[in-house]
Amino acid sequence: MMGQDQGHIKKLVNLCRICGETGGETESNKYREEILALHSVDVSEDLPSVAPTKICGSCRKKIDCCKISVKEGKAITATLPVISIFLPHNPGSCQIFCRLKGRPKRQC
Repeated sequence: MMGQDQGHIKKLVNLCRICGETGGETESNKYREEILALHSVDVSEDLPSVAPTKICGSCRKKIDCCKISVKEGKAITATLPVISIFLPHNPGSCQIFCRLKGRPKRQC
């Protein structure tokens, strides 16, 4: 049977480091400099047991747009999501872990 810690890490693997939603597909370290410049967060210091290690396609595209704008000397026009904060915690009390446990019950 999978322990709570392994289940917690398995859930984190599928989340986006920036927006916190499901769909993480690109390693966040590939965008470390951009995330640091845009959000003042150094993802190279993240612990895989605490924070997701990937970013979703939507956030990656927004970062790419910002990168192009900066390179061309233009103002950043992409709306960036507020970065999710992941602090060390007990897997049993993780809000994300609890949120992703399953399909919500139908409200009558």
